[in-house]
Amino acid sequence: MTTAKPKAAKPEKEKNLLVLGAEVYRTGMHPALGRIVKVTKTLVKVEWDSGSTEHYGRRGQSFHGRISEQGEAIVYTLSGKPIENVWGSEEDTSIAIATDGARQRIAEERAKKESAKEERARKQAEIEADPAFQKRQTDFEAVLGCPLGSCAGRKFLGRPNELEN
Repeated sequence: MTTAKPKAAKPEKEKNLLVLGAEVYRTGMHPALGRIVKVTKTLVKVEWDSGSTEHYGRRGQSFHGRISEQGEAIVYTLSGKPIENVWGSEEDTSIAIATDGARQRIAEERAKKESAKEERARKQAEIEADPAFQKRQTDFEAVLGCPLGSCAGRKFLGRPNELEN
């Protein structure tokens, strides 16, 4: 009589949180918020808040390869050889599930960029409102013979002015 050997318990598979519709953020130099819009066996497609899209591996690693018609990563050549450098390294950007801290950090960075942009626009408006600046502009336009922006660089670069024809 044989006794059945007890099966060794398999370690539970780690659940992948990168699923369709999940909110994610991009790590690295240019963090951004986005949403997973497509999931295949090898790739996830992320649409960022800016409207652009990027592909990443199912574990969130960056992807530098080509995509088949079915939306899968092409990792082998036609002859069957593996393609190198398809998946990103540790230093490359990756994606992760967006946490409250990540959302807050990205919102703070956006607010800082927006305030810097507004400050630059305010300074430029101050410069352009200065009477000395306006006089220089009109003098420059008189020398060129046309409004700034329409032919400004052509005379100095030796290009003929289309307005003189």
